[in-house]
Amino acid sequence: MRVHLALASVLLSPMLHADSLPADKPTLEVWPQICVAVPETPCKLDLQLKWRGTSHNRICILSDNAQFTRWCNDSNAVHSLTLNITTDKDIQFEMVDPETNRIIADAKFRVTQLSEPQKRRRYRNPWSLF
Repeated sequence: MRVHLALASVLLSPMLHADSLPADKPTLEVWPQICVAVPETPCKLDLQLKWRGTSHNRICILSDNAQFTRWCNDSNAVHSLTLNITTDKDIQFEMVDPETNRIIADAKFRVTQLSEPQKRRRYRNPWSLF
């Protein structure tokens, strides 16, 4: 039980921190923030973008990944976007004012490759009799 509570507090801590930010500073959050991938296998998951603190009625979300096109909301009531991603590289997201193309906030999704275990080296020669 104690392990589950500790894990829950670790997983929720970024969300709790984001709620404590001032409302006047626009923020863009990516959840999850990181993916650990097996070598030669891309990350496949649903990525959630959340934003808050924008005074703009419309915002657009851009990324440096060609798989995602520019997305713009139509109302101030929309504060999240869920994307189904398949990638083996980091993705930078930017929240932009569509009228001025000024970057309001940004966030980065990181991909980390899991390293293969190192092979042990034999210290003696294979032909040694001792």
